[in-house]
Parts: sequence; structure tokens; C-alpha cells
Amino acid sequence: AYGLNPNDPRDAALDSDGDGQSNLAEYLAGTNPKDSRSYLSITGIGLWGTNGVQIMWGSAPNKLYSLQRAAAVSGGLGFTNIAEHILSTPPENVYLDSTVTNSRSLFYRVRVE
Repeated sequence: AYGLNPNDPRDAALDSDGDGQSNLAEYLAGTNPKDSRSYLSITGIGLWGTNGVQIMWGSAPNKLYSLQRAAAVSGGLGFTNIAEHILSTPPENVYLDSTVTNSRSLFYRVRVE
């Protein structure tokens, strides 16, 4: 669909649109590898009153996501799943992390399962 060669494994490692995501990562996420504005990322995050932290990300049809959280980030370590098997709700998913404690700072990331 995007002019990539399914028989050439080098295409998977390329970043055709220069957005920092490989063509394979974009395929798995359901994003457009030819559009630098199309990639899986958290699009919004903020406090939801005293109920927790609300996290939003763009989603693609027929995907499942895991949401991860860490109190500190050191080489990508320290992240743990706080939610798994989150069904996509295009064009955007919203999740309320109501398990937040009084941490000074938290880091979140979303992954495609």
C-alpha cells in the first residue's frame, strides 16, 4: 500500500519518512510510513482532578495496546505494564491511570501488542 517491497527485509529497517520510527514499527502500529506526522505516540497527558492521570494517544483500527509507567527512566528500564490488551478506539485512545500515588514525576509509554 505504501510502495514498500515485502520481499526486501531492508525495507523494514528503513525510516521512509524520517520520523524516528522504522517502517516495520509503523506497520505494526498501523501508521503511515510515508507521513512523518503519522506515528504511535502519546498525544496528551494531564491530571484528571484527584482521580489520576489521563493519557491519550492516536490509535489505529484493530490494534491492542499496553500502557506502561515508570518513576524514573534509565536506558528504557523501569517501565512496568499498568494496563494490557487495551482495544483501539480510533482515532484516539484515552486511559485514566487511577493507580497513581504521590510521585513527583512519572513517565509513560504506549506499545502495540
